[in-house]
Formats: sequence, structure tokens, C-alpha cells
Amino acid sequence: MRSSASDHRYKAGNEVPFYANKVGPFLNHSETYRYFDFPFCSSDEMRKRGAAPVKEKKKVFGEALNGDRLVSAPYKIDFLSEKDAKVACQTKFSKEDVAKFRNAVSEDYYFQMYYDDLPVWGFFGKISARTDPKAVINLNGDEPIDVDFMYTVKWKETDTPFEKMYTRDEESADDDDDDKTGWKYIYGDVFRYPKHNSLFAAALGSGIHLFTIHLCPYIWNCWLHCSFFLLSARRNKLVLGGIIGKNSKAEFEAPCHTTKCPREIPQLPWYGRTLPQMAMAGFFPFSATYIELYYILASVWGHRIYTIYSILFVAFIILLIVTAFITVALTYFQLVAEDHEWWWRCVVFGV
Repeated sequence: MRSSASDHRYKAGNEVPFYANKVGPFLNHSETYRYFDFPFCSSDEMRKRGAAPVKEKKKVFGEALNGDRLVSAPYKIDFLSEKDAKVACQTKFSKEDVAKFRNAVSEDYYFQMYYDDLPVWGFFGKISARTDPKAVINLNGDEPIDVDFMYTVKWKETDTPFEKMYTRDEESADDDDDDKTGWKYIYGDVFRYPKHNSLFAAALGSGIHLFTIHLCPYIWNCWLHCSFFLLSARRNKLVLGGIIGKNSKAEFEAPCHTTKCPREIPQLPWYGRTLPQMAMAGFFPFSATYIELYYILASVWGHRIYTIYSILFVAFIILLIVTAFITVALTYFQLVAEDHEWWWRCVVFGV
């Protein structure tokens, strides 16, 4: 079995990504704080024990919208490695730190972490009426007290595969199921790579290239003249840029979790299929520029002289706007119909 965090497959003893996200009162979800705004194990304490310092995880688009602030957790939980009362760090609490934690416990503060992209919630603590009759209370006044952060890890085998973990959580929340309709059911498939993704990237890049040429003809002509004289110097830069781009290529991180098994696409009505939607996507932009096309073709094939280029530019802008709106609308209707193969259709609609 190949060990990788991208496909969530590990061998015994492999390190599994574990991030701390945020804390806040349970009754007010809009009030959140960074995990290390509270005096948990800091980078200094972790460095004293020889552990890796706290690092922030690079945000993806979805995490930024959710307000997530993921940082490496001070607890090391390797795959299938059990631990009993393991000390994460040793720190000192001042009078203010103790008051801060007491207030957090009394207001039902929770914490959120992510272990292998799976969310983990828990409360800071709870106030109980029971006490140990043999407990020893040390009176230290206002002096700082020593605090050990400890954790225990136990593993239990389950028959639920990773790709169905979120499904299990969703089935346990009936209210959330009632709110999820249409495109919300396929949130785990919309960022799946399309078929022939290299050809898709080439088509998209060529379209952007041609669009830029039409908008900047003067700049393009100047660049052609410069490239003719700088051909020998450009080859070395292309090789150097290719080497740098290959070595610095970052792995694609989707804003949400992508399931391993593609969701089955339901039977679509005739008007929701590719050819009818292609006809619809072409009809509306054509109707927006039909009048200008008449005068342009009359000047090309007839004896008319076309002079109102300002109106032609406005018609071109209208064409772009209408095409963009129609593409977005048709893509939305496709996702509402639970059809997650939207990549190539977007290109076809725009063309």
C-alpha cells in the first residue's frame, strides 16, 4: 500500500496530518478565536521538547471562505501508534491564564481540529459536582503553576471506508439532509479532474491566448518583432523557466474533500443534455449581435463601408457578457441536476 496523505492511505507508524483550527463558545458560532489564542502548547515549549515548531497550513479557497486558520497541532498521532498519557508539553499558567480557561469551561468553549481532513470537535472541559475525596490542593497564591498537557491515543478498527465518513455524519443529521438538495449533494465531485485534463488545459490556455491577442493587437505585434530578435536568448529562459516550474509545482488542493468514488449521474431530461444546451448557449449570444453581424457581412461581401467601430466594440463587450452569463446559468442548472461533469460543457458553451 502506497503511503500518501493525498489518497488517505498510510502504513503503520506513518505520520498523519493533524491540524488545530479554532476555538469558541458553543452557543455562539460566529465568535471564534485562533487555537493558540489560548495558552496551549506554544512553539517555544514544543522546541524545548525537540518537537517541530508550530506551522500554519497553506489556505485553499474554501478554507479562506470558512474562516479556517489551520496550524499544526502539538500532538503527534501516527497511524496505528497507541499512546498512554503522553506529555505533549510542559508550561506554566499565570493567574490570568487560569482565569481564561475557567471562563472558557464555564461558557462551554469548544475546539475544532482536523485529523487526516476529518473534523474533530470537543469541549475544553466540564464542571462536575463530584470530587475526589483524596485530592490534594496546593495553595500557591498568585504564583504561576506548572501544567502538563497530556494525551492518550487508542485505535479501533471500523468497516466504514474513508470516502463514506462524511456520508455517515450527514446521515446522522436529519435537519442537514433536508437542507441539501440539488448541487449540494455533489460537493464531493465538482472538483474531480475532468477526462483528458491535459487537452482541457490546452484548450483553455489556447482560448485565453486568442482572447488576449484580440484585445491587445498592438502589444502582440510589438512582441512578435521583439521575439524575432531575442529568439536565441529566449530559448535559455524557456529551459530555465521549465526547470523552475517543474520543481516548484504545487499540488492541487480542492476547497473541499473530493470523494474517491464518482457519484452516479441521474438520467437527465432531453433539454438538459449537451446538444440542446449547446444550441441554447449559441442562440442568445447570436441574437445579441445579430444586427451588427448583418452590417459587417454586408461590408465584407457587398459594397457597403463599415465605419461605426465604436458600436462594434460595444457589441463585442455585450457578446462577452451574455456568453459568460449564459455559461454560468447553464452550468448551475447542470449542477442542480446532480451532473458533476461540468468542465468540458463550460468550454463548449463558451465556444
